[in-house]
Amino acid sequence: MFSDRNPLMRHIAQLAEQVRQQRRPASSDNPFLQLQTTVSERIIAALDAWPDVCDGIVEQIFLAIYSMPALQAGVGIRPRMRARDGSPESSQSESRSSESESVRSRRRLPKAGCGRR
Repeated sequence: MFSDRNPLMRHIAQLAEQVRQQRRPASSDNPFLQLQTTVSERIIAALDAWPDVCDGIVEQIFLAIYSMPALQAGVGIRPRMRARDGSPESSQSESRSSESESVRSRRRLPKAGCGRR
């Protein structure tokens, strides 16, 4: 379609050469150059934020699955009781946090994630 053998494209080679000869750098106040910079910065910010978003999604899925009382009871973990205000009871949560800290201090596991190297 864009081949030199296409009769409709013969003039494109001549036009391309003419553009090469008349080409000049864009001025710094060119709105398209400013748009290019803005779009580039936003793409970089989105790519930088992606691992955090992915990690958050994975964490939410993990907590949704493994915080189910039926699953915890099935594997022998006593499910956490929730207070009327929706927060975990303090005595159970304190004992669990100290238990998990001691487990983490004995063995250091690599952090799972999405895209972080």
